[in-house]
Amino acid sequence: MIQRIQSVFLLLAIAVCGAVLYFPLLNIQPATGAALQLKAADSIIVQVTLAVLIITGLGALLLYKNRPLQSRIAMLGGLISLALFAGLLVFPGMLFKAIGTLPVKQEIGAWLVIGIDTFFFMAMLFIRKDEKLVRSADRIR
Repeated sequence: MIQRIQSVFLLLAIAVCGAVLYFPLLNIQPATGAALQLKAADSIIVQVTLAVLIITGLGALLLYKNRPLQSRIAMLGGLISLALFAGLLVFPGMLFKAIGTLPVKQEIGAWLVIGIDTFFFMAMLFIRKDEKLVRSADRIR
């Protein structure tokens, strides 16, 4: 299970999901001058999404015998992380523009979500490659 490259990518996606919990996501600079850093611990939506991503990654990791299902679960994880990244990139700007002009800067935690997405899609790519290899070997028999 661990010797396959897609398992390594899934483990990396799970590890990055855990790392996002500890890094700041957004930095908001109000006019008063006191900067406000938002972490994943401050938002229940981000916490739930990261928990779903971790469960999705573990599910895909443990389904190594059923490659088509593993590929679909990895794709689902990639799409969820892509939605999380879009939410972290677009939603704060829309929210704070409605309140007033507050500069919002994405911090390292928001950019780590791209790593989650990349690792899920790389795992999906190698799962499909592995499935093609198995099917071609079955065809030769």
